[in-house]
Amino acid sequence: MMPESMREAMEKVTEHDEILKELKEQDAYLLKGHDALFKWKKEMETWRKDFDKNFQDLKLTIMQENKETRTFFQTIMSNQWDLIKAKDTLTEAEKDRRHEVNKLNTEIKRDNYSKAWDTIKIALGSTGIIYFVIQAFLNK
Repeated sequence: MMPESMREAMEKVTEHDEILKELKEQDAYLLKGHDALFKWKKEMETWRKDFDKNFQDLKLTIMQENKETRTFFQTIMSNQWDLIKAKDTLTEAEKDRRHEVNKLNTEIKRDNYSKAWDTIKIALGSTGIIYFVIQAFLNK
């Protein structure tokens, strides 16, 4: 049989051996988790870089579209102002034309009334002359 101190020493060695095995298992588990964490970190960095690149591309696209949209609307607004100015010019020209037409119509009516009055005067004057001529023949 083994002396008591030897048996206690063997138990201690066995106990320490088990503790070492547990520590090695925990170390392997931690190293595995550590590796997984670094792998995840690299994937996140790659994802973030891709995200940043896509964000920059989107930002540039939006800025370009915004610039094109502004240019488009500025052109439209410029053309609308030109149309408004042209409409105002045409409206003024239409007013002037109507004024001239009314003026001409008034002159034509005045001329027609004048001609009609002249015709009436001539007719009345002719009738008076004919009356005197007839009266002169009848009085003879």
